Amino acid sequence: MLREPGWRREAVPGPAHARLGSPGRLTPIEVAPAQGGAAPTYGAGHNASMPDRLIVVLGAGASADSVSPHVTGTNDSRRPPVVRELFHPRFAEILNRYPMAQSAAADIRRLDQTSLSIEEFLREKYAPSSVELTRRKFLSVPLYLQDVMLDVSYAHSPQPDNYDLLISYLSDLLAETDLNVLFVTLNYDLILDRRLDQITPLDSLESYTDPDRRWALIKLHGSVDWGRMVMTRLITGGLVNPPADLAVSNDIMLARGPLPELASGGSRLDTLRLRDVPPHGSTLLYPALSAPLGEDDELSCPPEHVGFLRNELQVAGNLHLLVIGYSAVDLEVLRLLRDTSTPIKSFGIVNQNLEAAQQVGGRLHEQTQKDLGDGWVWDSTFGGFVQRDGWDRYKQHLMRNL
Repeated sequence: MLREPGWRREAVPGPAHARLGSPGRLTPIEVAPAQGGAAPTYGAGHNASMPDRLIVVLGAGASADSVSPHVTGTNDSRRPPVVRELFHPRFAEILNRYPMAQSAAADIRRLDQTSLSIEEFLREKYAPSSVELTRRKFLSVPLYLQDVMLDVSYAHSPQPDNYDLLISYLSDLLAETDLNVLFVTLNYDLILDRRLDQITPLDSLESYTDPDRRWALIKLHGSVDWGRMVMTRLITGGLVNPPADLAVSNDIMLARGPLPELASGGSRLDTLRLRDVPPHGSTLLYPALSAPLGEDDELSCPPEHVGFLRNELQVAGNLHLLVIGYSAVDLEVLRLLRDTSTPIKSFGIVNQNLEAAQQVGGRLHEQTQKDLGDGWVWDSTFGGFVQRDGWDRYKQHLMRNL
């Protein structure tokens, strides 16, 4: 039987800049072996002949802190929101386009404004409801979120330099080791996608998980540029005011051409919502996004991508987790980790709050039912992690475990 992990913080000197806090190393102690058996032997690995996988899990906190103060031309009013900010007044102009989302916002604003309370409300009040008005509100939420997240993907900043640094560090790591890197993101936005697209074009759904490449991008909760065909024949008001009986296909498709073309002129949203889909002709596309439901968040990801991720987790020598801006509340990611027999040899958590980081570690341990190996935490921001010496320290921790 698993016990809640205890944590011992081994203090290490903090970064020079006082605002970045004092990162340290967390080591799990007094954790019973998973499944009641002996603790896994790390060294030889699950599949000794196969490279280890580094799973970089990115939550909303990563995109929200993707730009440093070094970058000029940043629009703070278009900073990517975390869950509790999804209906923030700074997005009122977008919200006003969706009457039913406005009505949903009125319900949500009455809540205690935390991520968990919003997710719980949508999960318990909206998602299971058969009431026509409530259904229309719920169906409007992904449409509104698509609009918001597409907007912030382009309007927040001309350069997400914190993502640039992370990608550079990982690129160097690939050159120095035989690791494969899997970006597993819960974010809908295109901020990371646009930077990765500069390296290798993401011009088809297959390109996200190219098996001939040593990195992949898995977007488990969907993406603003993915869609499902609308099957309902008559829709008055288009997709800004969906009917309660809106029907969409199960298949997810890429709702655009080459990603750079989406940035050039015209209405990006119209491009994504109305596509020529042979043999159907001009077709409305409903966004393939998971509504934020907390622990019951559903997957809005092509099954081929999920299958690719499952296979990568299973064939790896060992797994190493780097968790950035992710609360570990939703269970889908954790179930994928639980369902593989590959050991987790090390993990790192980047979270600006030490107590929150400990909670993330506890949830990872509890829900994956695995011994998590050697643990490390950077109890400051994602920006501090990549801009200061956080990456260097994490890399030292990782290399000790390869």
